[in-house]
Amino acid sequence: MASLTAFSIVQQFIGNDSKTAASPFVIPPNVTYTGANSAFAAINITIANVAGSSSGASCNIATGGNNVDFALNWSNQQAVVTVQPTNVWAGDPAKRATLRASFDAFRQQLETLELTNKCLKPGGAFLVAQRVAESLPLSLDESLYYRYSFDKVNNYIDLQPGMRLRVEYSSYQFIASSGSYKALNGYAGNGVGLYNVVRRADQRVAFDAFLGQLTPPAIDQPSCGLPGAGGIIDFQGANSARRYYRLFYPANFSAPDCPNGAGMARNVTLIGADTLADLASATTSFAGATCATAAQGNQPILCTIFRGRDIAIPEVLVRLNYQQVYVPVGATVRNLVDQFINSSFTTATPTIGFFPFFSLYRQWGPLLDSSYQPSAVNFGAVDTTTLTAGQQDVFDLPVVKGDALTLPNLS
Repeated sequence: MASLTAFSIVQQFIGNDSKTAASPFVIPPNVTYTGANSAFAAINITIANVAGSSSGASCNIATGGNNVDFALNWSNQQAVVTVQPTNVWAGDPAKRATLRASFDAFRQQLETLELTNKCLKPGGAFLVAQRVAESLPLSLDESLYYRYSFDKVNNYIDLQPGMRLRVEYSSYQFIASSGSYKALNGYAGNGVGLYNVVRRADQRVAFDAFLGQLTPPAIDQPSCGLPGAGGIIDFQGANSARRYYRLFYPANFSAPDCPNGAGMARNVTLIGADTLADLASATTSFAGATCATAAQGNQPILCTIFRGRDIAIPEVLVRLNYQQVYVPVGATVRNLVDQFINSSFTTATPTIGFFPFFSLYRQWGPLLDSSYQPSAVNFGAVDTTTLTAGQQDVFDLPVVKGDALTLPNLS
């Protein structure tokens, strides 16, 4: 296999519509960007080893309807995804929003190819979507949405195999009913749980490999309060396995002193659904603090709150100075380098290509084989004198699962 060329981080991305994006862009190895004069051609992505037992015209996806950007055809049993250039190369926010809507619709179409038409192998829809996500030119703000459905405006993210879920538990402590010690009444942290998200053979999510292999126990229905999670077993009971689990944060939390808000409106909530359409419906309903009803014939949508102001944080595994470490989703290159170097990047001297004090490699491309090599990430020169307060620069690149960052002098 030929060596892959590098990812490139572009501080000022100018699209085919002559609009300058508000956020730096990640340009993957499969496309070329040379600035405003780029060719801006359609993007073709070939994915091998995903063909299912069926074939024919029903296995194709054409653009139209809610998906105006992504098409899928087949060549020698390989899936070929074509991305139209109009929106994927645009800088205008409205066109970026259209691309995102198309991607969401495309994922639902892929799901149909796998589950209904048998055109994709089990798990093929997820693999195709991930290969497409890593092959698109995307802003830093967009990159985590396409990989993990991380929406930092509406506060939700999909839990995917390979993630680790860190749950910080709290309990209510009652010290006194009156007097000065009454001020100590309230929620207090009482422990942290770490749960590895895995994929079962039926492509459903489990929150622990051991529990995922057990015959799921039947859990009694709540009789003393609302349904909620007292621990990880509440996501591993009979009839709780789902293809998708989405983690939601509410817009408001209860105060730490008094119990209040027992429902979804005041607590972190985990919602499970067996189809992307049901998951989208549940996402809309969460804004109204209600649990949606699944489409007829589908498994019920599960809405489970984390009781007691518990906090759940998804983490991904990266390699930092040759050591494997979990970092929260959303951690950036800046955050990792800050652990070792007391220097603002805006005071560094930029160079074309690698910055001299660290290197970053990212997984990309076909399934791993013996000749596979991660792709380097090139951080272009940044005129730090032009940056305004709060403006992102190339070092705000979010790290993703499998990234390897090395500071040579500190290894």
